[in-house]
Parts: sequence; C-alpha cells; structure tokens
Amino acid sequence: MSLLIFSPETSFVPKIVHNPNPKPISEDKQQYYVNLGYSIRSLREDFPALFYRELSFDIYRDDIVFKDPLNTFVGIENYKSIFWALGFHGRMFFKALWIDLSRVWQPAEDVIMVRWTVDGIPRGPWESCSRSRFDGTSEYKLDKNGLSYDTDTIRK
Repeated sequence: MSLLIFSPETSFVPKIVHNPNPKPISEDKQQYYVNLGYSIRSLREDFPALFYRELSFDIYRDDIVFKDPLNTFVGIENYKSIFWALGFHGRMFFKALWIDLSRVWQPAEDVIMVRWTVDGIPRGPWESCSRSRFDGTSEYKLDKNGLSYDTDTIRK
C-alpha cells in the first residue's frame, strides 16, 4: 500500500511512502465497502429525482424500517409504497417540485446521513404567490454487509 504525502519542503511535490506491512482486509469487509460506496452513490443520484423516477431499492434490506416523525413502516414493499406515494402526491399537488442535497456524509462506520431540501410550487390559484420548502435530514443505518436496515427521517 502506498500513501501520498505532501510536505512543506517539497512545496506541492508529493512524496510516495510505501507501507511494507498493510493490514489485509477481509472479503466480507471489502464487500461492505463496495456496498457502502454504492449506497452513497445511489442516494446522491436518487434523491434529486425522487418525485419523478423509482429509487434503487437494492441498497436496502428486505426488512428495512422507515421512520419519520409520524409513522414507522417495516419491509421493502412498504418502503417502495412510501416513495411511490410521495411521487404521486407530489406531482398531484405541486406544479414544480425538486430536491436539493446539501450534504451527504458518513459520521460513523455504519451510518450515512443526507441533508436535503424539498422546494415546490403548489398547483392552484395561489401558485404564483406561494412556494413550499421543507428541510430535513435522513439517517441510514447499515448492517455488516453495507445494506441499509433502518432509515430515520427528521424534518426540520
């Protein structure tokens, strides 16, 4: 394994330092990191299009638990139904609707956090003078395989 180090005496010329005894990573841990990376990429790509196309549900376990301030749902089919309903009702009640991701980060080994904002222009006679905005954070807890088993959404 090699490390790339920038030092003041090289003034932006990198030094490569070889680690003669890298710790081997188990195959299970390698798969965890592959799934973790895929989950982060999927969330970054899926969130902005949440109201207009289906999500990648292969980053979740079949027994996924979804929690928000009002409800708790269990199971991948219920999870799919929640996002179908969000898309359906979002398109029905809003002329324009979009999500901006302000941050995706990993505060702990087994957690992915997503901070988001939903903006929308409601349908109806008030659409020219009204705009809705919802800010929130979603926490995705990962199992030993790097799949999400628990999602907690906090709307601010």
